[in-house]
Amino acid sequence: MPWNIDVGTQFKRLWERAGDFVGVLPLVAVTIAAGCVNTTSASGDASHQVVQPLLETTSPEVSMMRATNLEIRQFSVQLTNTNLAAIDRSDTELVIIDPTGIDRMDIERLRVQPDGSRRAVVAYINIGEAETYRDYWRSEWNSRPPRWLGAENPDWANHYYTAYWEAEWQAILFGTPGSILDRILAVGFDGVFMDGVDKYMVWPNRVERSKRDMYVLVDRIANYTRARTPGFLVIPNNAEDLLDNAGYRSTIDAIVKEDLFFGVGGEGRPNDPGLVNWSLGQLRLATNDGLPVLVIEYVNDPGQRRYVVDRLQENRLLGTFGPRDLARPTLPIPAGANAVNQLRNLPARE
Repeated sequence: MPWNIDVGTQFKRLWERAGDFVGVLPLVAVTIAAGCVNTTSASGDASHQVVQPLLETTSPEVSMMRATNLEIRQFSVQLTNTNLAAIDRSDTELVIIDPTGIDRMDIERLRVQPDGSRRAVVAYINIGEAETYRDYWRSEWNSRPPRWLGAENPDWANHYYTAYWEAEWQAILFGTPGSILDRILAVGFDGVFMDGVDKYMVWPNRVERSKRDMYVLVDRIANYTRARTPGFLVIPNNAEDLLDNAGYRSTIDAIVKEDLFFGVGGEGRPNDPGLVNWSLGQLRLATNDGLPVLVIEYVNDPGQRRYVVDRLQENRLLGTFGPRDLARPTLPIPAGANAVNQLRNLPARE
């Protein structure tokens, strides 16, 4: 859909279609080349090398499990009040949702678009913060916090920074049947959208070490999940500075970027041009490697939206508009003709 022609009409049509998604999460289209499990630590530190999963040697059975040629034309995000019926009717090909209350039957249904084509269903997880409304949270932590629990995020109530390099926190994330990632894998999600990746910056006394530890954690998550579900998608949120590391870029499948053009200094306020150009330069490292960049902008002004659409096309990025709390489905922006929109991996349908 050419966005440089009658943009107002295109938005009107999309908003009319969005009425079908009330309380829903649209999905996304995705093209995928057969992927390989990353076996090199992105940290580059020999003391943090990650054990290679058993799937390093690709068997014919594993090869057959990998899907190919899945292309992201549109994506959408919603993290509360998920309307499964509306997602089921949607023709967007990738959706990011909260995994709470989702079961295997839900995933199997959502993986198939109305025309029978594949849809990627990705689960939200916060790897850098503990959230007090999750079922792993213990009431005694309010008065006697564990050593890995840090200060509360001043911008998000009920979110606490974590020392994510600590084994106790990582055990909550993965490694046992009751861990967050293990439950996500058990119900059949295609991947994870990892929030909190940028939280290495909140530890000022160990910033470089914290950055290295985040590389290591992402490696571990990728290796752990792909050893159990070949092609499992690993998609970080923000922290585009980490893209400097080629090992990190080879580990992830895409990256989400919020507030690329507007919103850093306040709702609807244009971002500093220098900051925008720096972010675009970092994100170009991803697109040059064939990694899709999924941009979420929280703007309502028609002029600002037209500007975003033009800049996305110019930089070969994908995008969506939505409310900042992501309590309603975001409005997907159809991919431009030259957008980088092919995923390298995707779990096969069972």
